Amino acid sequence: MNFKRRHQISSRKVTKIITKNHNEDFEEIMSQAKMFIRDTNELFPDFPLAHILNTDQSSFNYEKFSTRTLSRVGEKSTVGRVVSSSAITHSYTIMPIINAAGKIVGPVFICLQEATGKLGPRVLKSMYKASNLHITCSKSGKLTKSHIQYWAEEVLKPLMEEDFVLLLDSWSGQTDHTIFDEIFDEDVDCEHLQIPPKTTSHIQPCDKYFFRQWKYLYQRCFDRVAIDQIPVDLRTRDSILKLHSLIHNQLSSKRFIAMIRYAWFSCGYAVQDPGQFENVRDVCFSFDEDACSIVGCDDHSFICCSWCKKIFCFKHFFVEDHKHF
Repeated sequence: MNFKRRHQISSRKVTKIITKNHNEDFEEIMSQAKMFIRDTNELFPDFPLAHILNTDQSSFNYEKFSTRTLSRVGEKSTVGRVVSSSAITHSYTIMPIINAAGKIVGPVFICLQEATGKLGPRVLKSMYKASNLHITCSKSGKLTKSHIQYWAEEVLKPLMEEDFVLLLDSWSGQTDHTIFDEIFDEDVDCEHLQIPPKTTSHIQPCDKYFFRQWKYLYQRCFDRVAIDQIPVDLRTRDSILKLHSLIHNQLSSKRFIAMIRYAWFSCGYAVQDPGQFENVRDVCFSFDEDACSIVGCDDHSFICCSWCKKIFCFKHFFVEDHKHF
């Protein structure tokens, strides 16, 4: 015990699995990352920061649960309870876009998991809709090459009227340059840059910092529902869509411009140091008020809106769908 205390060693949860060759490969991986950053930074001055884009996919389980809890010393097994066992294994995918100017670009692309791989007419008619969502589906909830083609045509193309740079990782479904060459003609050129394999955690802005903030806000919503036993099922299709629409809207506030720019700067791209900035915790969850700001509401406070700076309970934020456009 004294040895561990002296050397600042403690028991930690394993968060990343590596192979025995990891250290040998690491230098080569980082060398490729540095070369990519160097070449990309030489290209950046030819484009406005608003025309330098990064997008990435992030998978979410239908039910979010904590892998840690308190238990008695010596307990042989520690049990965690969830609402649905299938909801913690089934997932869907989101795909937002950010630019080097520090803004979220366009709607977030969401691929739901549907047993048939299709959203039927009745579902489409009744499904939750918002202007900052573009929804598709697949049997697995994961994207394929055909989804990337659809995304480029239906989401990306309407957003870009001038030449731009697009940073994508090396996932096989989006490495085909012809997808973008066919969609973007001579009027608008898409400079498609492929981030080297195994370097995304170091040099992809979405992966490096942005998704951490998105998931923090997502987790806070699930935690509040669980702790206060609020009668809201966040596993349903409509709740999932509403939740990500709200997160997208909150992160689109100008108060997060410096934070998103930091995601680029921390990767080494030629973006000015944003200096001290506020993250989601600072903006949305660092307040002293105990009550909701809505007149007549006695519920406990949950979040400070990044747009209007008002304090809302979970009902007036999530259930009432509080957004700014």
